[in-house]
Amino acid sequence: MKFGFFGGKKEDKKKKGKESKQGTPISVGYSDSPDSYFSGGEAAESAFFQFSEGEDASLIIVAATLKDELEKIIKGIRNISKNSNIIGFKIRGLIFTGDFYVSRLGCALIAFNSNDFSVNISHIPTIHPEKFTEEFDVVMDNFFTDMGEIYKKGLTQIRNLAFFDSYQDGHEFIENYENKLKVKGELNIPMSGAILHPQNDTGDILLFSPAGTEKTIPIKNGMIFASIFSKRASFTNFAYGLHPTIPMRITKSEGKTVLEFNNKPAFIAYKEYLNKKGFNDDQIFKSLPDFFARYQFGFPSHRNPKQPEIRTVLKKTEEDGLVFTGDVSVNKTIWIMDSNPENLIKSTSEMLEKHKKEDIGAIIFSSLFRLLRLKKDYMNEIAAIQSRVKAPFVGFNTFAEFFYNNKIKASYHSSSNTITFFEQ
Repeated sequence: MKFGFFGGKKEDKKKKGKESKQGTPISVGYSDSPDSYFSGGEAAESAFFQFSEGEDASLIIVAATLKDELEKIIKGIRNISKNSNIIGFKIRGLIFTGDFYVSRLGCALIAFNSNDFSVNISHIPTIHPEKFTEEFDVVMDNFFTDMGEIYKKGLTQIRNLAFFDSYQDGHEFIENYENKLKVKGELNIPMSGAILHPQNDTGDILLFSPAGTEKTIPIKNGMIFASIFSKRASFTNFAYGLHPTIPMRITKSEGKTVLEFNNKPAFIAYKEYLNKKGFNDDQIFKSLPDFFARYQFGFPSHRNPKQPEIRTVLKKTEEDGLVFTGDVSVNKTIWIMDSNPENLIKSTSEMLEKHKKEDIGAIIFSSLFRLLRLKKDYMNEIAAIQSRVKAPFVGFNTFAEFFYNNKIKASYHSSSNTITFFEQ
């Protein structure tokens, strides 16, 4: 839908605002304009059309394509909203809402009404791996300081969101987060988030614009940590739909690379499995990324033994090692997982059908590897989401997804749909 108010007269906007639905807690806007500045403004205006006159957002999260100019999108948003905190990022793949998707140019955003939500945002522009625990201490100290003040306003429901522009060890981050909660005796504070890309070579993938300013802060190999306070609870669940086939034991590894399975070069062992499935070497080498997306790996989780954590192979090395989407450990038995398209879509549909609560909004981290595996069928998965999530939502493809809560404890995947619902 083209609202066409951006750049129009103020009295026109005011008149339209009076006709709109009043006081929406969470709203979504989007634009497929090829002009990044206009795209940001149009998306913000379509979201603010759902607020009542004079309302602003405490937080706007905007996803754009790799071809967009993210800084210009944020400037366009600033033309509509002066006092919101803006987290902006570029993704590889698709961006989608309840009735819209974009793959080439454009953006979609979710806006949290400042009358319903208060936020605290910290960022680490560049993470130094050897100092990450200390750097994250500062982030969490900032969060807990603000938490005490915001609690006094009656906003006692918290949702923490974490965005990494490039790969970081997801398990290490979750453990750091849990340890900080243990120290404060506050284990029941949920968190969800995503790693957006395997690496950031350009420095313009993830930006933060603090409230009341025109500036944007680039994040390169760092993170943004947003705490959302309200009177409304939130809930995260995930689906992946992969099924185990055969076990493989890691007998040699280094960082994210498995060097050997069962004392054989990792790729050779993987290729032998594919040969037994009926694929010849020519087929395998011609379509190696497709095979990596189809036959992924399930790693045992000490936090949730019934559900393995999914890792995808990124590439093979010249020495026939396999580079994964997360750190791997030697002497661990993992499973090759088969990703049948019907099962992938079915798992998402079933997860959403079990969610019976009334929601006011949602954020969907949808793995890029689902898109790569499903190809055209990925639109069927988006349709399944769109038909079942009735609240305003924004979804986008990610490199890896994670969440923490005190019941399921934690999950870190690279092939899931991880959905955070904000409840009525």
